[in-house]
Amino acid sequence: MCNNFHVEQAPKCQPYCFVLHNIRLPYTADPQEAVATARRQFLQAFSSHAKITDAHICRRSVDARKKPHIFFVYSVQLTVQLDRQVDVDAVLHANRDMDLLHPAELPSARGNEKLGARPVVIGFGPCGMFAALVLAEAGYAPVILERGDDVEARIAAVASFVENGTLDENSNI
Repeated sequence: MCNNFHVEQAPKCQPYCFVLHNIRLPYTADPQEAVATARRQFLQAFSSHAKITDAHICRRSVDARKKPHIFFVYSVQLTVQLDRQVDVDAVLHANRDMDLLHPAELPSARGNEKLGARPVVIGFGPCGMFAALVLAEAGYAPVILERGDDVEARIAAVASFVENGTLDENSNI
C-alpha cells in the first residue's frame, strides 16, 4: 500500500502506475472484461482527473472455493496521467483494492569515484548476478566470488543428490 503520497500539482507528462486487484469474473469471461472493469473502476474513483494511457492484466488466479462456481481473479495494471490536483492518498484509502506502484529507482550515477579496491560480490545466484550487473553498469568492475565446482562437476553432484540423497556441501543445488 502507498502511505502519505499526495500529488500537489501533477504534471501532465508524469505517468503513474496503479494496480487494481480482486477483479472477479467467471472463468468463461473474456479476459479483456477484466481490463474494461478496471478502467471503469479507476475512472469512477478518480472522476475526470486522470487519463488512462495503458492497461494490461498483470496477474490471474483461479478461485474455485465454491464449486461449481469457478472464477478468475485478475489484477490489472493501469498507466495514467493525472491532469490536475489529485489527492492520491484519499483515493487509495477509499479503494482498498487499488495500489500505486512506485518504480524501483536504482542509482543512476556512474562510478566516477576512485575506490580503494574493486567491489566484491559473493555468490553468483540471482542476487549476486543482479548486484554484479548493477555495479558493472555503474562503471565499477566487480570481482565475483563463487564457491563450488565447475558446471560439469556440479551437474554430477546434483544428480547424485537426486538419486541417492548425498549432498555435497561445497557444490549446492
